[in-house]
Amino acid sequence: MSIIGYEIDDLTDPFNLIGISQAIFRFAAIHLAKNGVFLLYGSATILDNRIICFSDDGDSTAKTLGSLEIALTSKQYVADEFCFIDIKNNKIFGYPFIPIHVRPIVKRHLKTTHDLTLPITNYKQTRAGNFIQPNKLFHLTTGMLETLSYVHFSEKSNALEKLSPKDACKSFKFCIASHIAKLLHPELDRMQFISMTDTTDIKIISDDVINEIIEKIIGNQLVSEAIQKFTSYKLTVSEPCQIVSFLRAEI
Repeated sequence: MSIIGYEIDDLTDPFNLIGISQAIFRFAAIHLAKNGVFLLYGSATILDNRIICFSDDGDSTAKTLGSLEIALTSKQYVADEFCFIDIKNNKIFGYPFIPIHVRPIVKRHLKTTHDLTLPITNYKQTRAGNFIQPNKLFHLTTGMLETLSYVHFSEKSNALEKLSPKDACKSFKFCIASHIAKLLHPELDRMQFISMTDTTDIKIISDDVINEIIEKIIGNQLVSEAIQKFTSYKLTVSEPCQIVSFLRAEI
């Protein structure tokens, strides 16, 4: 594996830091998976002393936004986008040098709704948004994962649905295979390291790609064992600010 780029040693450029880190993490994820340590495509935080990870089931959004809504209440955070979980003890953890990626639309929401001005950081400003050292906003922690939540937005209905074992398994497969899929298929990544660009366009990872990774790299048995360690939910809301109240009332 080789990692090259313009002024690649300048880690104040978030594209360099994220590009290098994600390549290493995703490569490691291939080898760790067989030992039951998964790299989750999700962002984790704490609500009422319970760790919640917001992930992607292939059709959900707002991983970072969901985690920030919770963390603004608890002032505690685990990690953004790159969370590892060891299913032997169900411990979820991240690395403090990975910044929180606040895209422009999320930044506007935080300012407009929560009157939050993002702190000054060591990272250069880019069109991809702001990159914030997590410890400038929150206390960093680790612990046992209790809830995996997949956020969907809809103007028609609000609901928190506990997923059936079948649906939880399908969603979790996407959660643990997505980072590996982006390593094997770089065009699927919204944040492009080589071209130093970011996009809000949704990149679709096909079921065939996910299933191939599960079958050849991870194994269905480990997936079945993992989803028994925590509860999985589909959360449908019309506004981000509903996330905290919904989870507090229903979980």
